[in-house]
Amino acid sequence: MKKPIKNVAAIHDLVGVGKAALTNIIPVMSVLNVDVCPIPTVILSTHMGGYGKPAIRKLNGYIDECREHYKQNNVEFDSILVGYLGDRENVIETKNFIKEFKRQNNLVVVDPILGDNGKLYSGFDKEYISEIRCVLGDADIITPNITEACLLTGYEYRDDLKHDDILNICRNLADFGCSNVVITSIPGSEDSIGIAVYNCGELNILYFDRIKGAFHGTGDIFDAVLIGKILNGSDLLSAVKCSADFIRECIKYSLKYDYPEREGVMVESVLYKLRG
Repeated sequence: MKKPIKNVAAIHDLVGVGKAALTNIIPVMSVLNVDVCPIPTVILSTHMGGYGKPAIRKLNGYIDECREHYKQNNVEFDSILVGYLGDRENVIETKNFIKEFKRQNNLVVVDPILGDNGKLYSGFDKEYISEIRCVLGDADIITPNITEACLLTGYEYRDDLKHDDILNICRNLADFGCSNVVITSIPGSEDSIGIAVYNCGELNILYFDRIKGAFHGTGDIFDAVLIGKILNGSDLLSAVKCSADFIRECIKYSLKYDYPEREGVMVESVLYKLRG
């Protein structure tokens, strides 16, 4: 019997305190009637921003074990989301997982989590960037922020990137083998921020009013809404707009309260807006 809902294999980190990664992805996709199969790459007591050094447990080998078990049980996925991998071993295991479960009609989305605000995250190096590039060609959609897009392409990160710069970056990313590129956090004017949507050679840059606040985990919410909307029939551009609008709602709601930004947005109170 055909299942009445879609499912997603979410290869990402699992964070205890400070809503991010799988902690955000699971409830968002659930509201969008998508079943999430979490495949943790690493377990952390908190995310890396604002809590000091977290307790960390690496799970190298776990993705391979999941792949074998799912294969034995003839499990299939409507989508695969690749988020934080963290090291070369997880990259290799993820490529093998995608090779095993990618089908003609399922959706593979890769968020190449490397850095932000013009800098590479601590613990990563140029070799790791090269490793992540090898996964991009397995994706149907990639969702780097502008820092990650520049790091992956070797393009100089600047706050004043023009339309032609973004177009060239998107083309360079597409050269890795993925024709659909979504770049977030593109600096606009002082009061705006942009999202680039590059689909089969055509570029659209959507600009939104900038909202104060630097909450963690919004990129994971963006990916979750994007996939959920597409699995429910939306086109890429519409799904991007819905993702951006929902994050704005989450931030606006969180700013009503004396709520620490390091804890992430109060997504629980806004989930109802995804229904219907």
